[in-house]
Amino acid sequence: MLDPFATDPWYQPESLDEALDIYEAREARFQAQGEPRLDLRGRRNVYVCEDVPYHVFVTIDRDAGVTPFLKTCPFCGGTAQSRCYPRNIPDPELHPEWAARYEWYRPERGEAVDPQLFNHIAKGGLIFREIDPDAVSIGKWLQ
Repeated sequence: MLDPFATDPWYQPESLDEALDIYEAREARFQAQGEPRLDLRGRRNVYVCEDVPYHVFVTIDRDAGVTPFLKTCPFCGGTAQSRCYPRNIPDPELHPEWAARYEWYRPERGEAVDPQLFNHIAKGGLIFREIDPDAVSIGKWLQ
């Protein structure tokens, strides 16, 4: 498959299947060219709301891919900023409030995904979802 972004940077995939096909073709090309890829699978990240600083949430990357620096705060709808995968996040075994409550993942074919995300997915982007709604979250703990 040819990379549609090579000729049209504003190309918009029309389905999740097309977005995943483009992603897989781009990844195969990058591997064939020997380009190193950043893989943060299993790493936790912290986001802090710029509007309400005690709104803090932890995410984990389930797949290799791109995640946004800014994310809508799940508590208030403000803008939360990534702390760029800090290495000093407390151990969730000792501090359960620091366990990841959200994850970044690559959707599977047939999954219901907002069409506005197709372009992000085609370019290697991961999408966000809650993984344990009953988990104690640092954001709720600080409120």
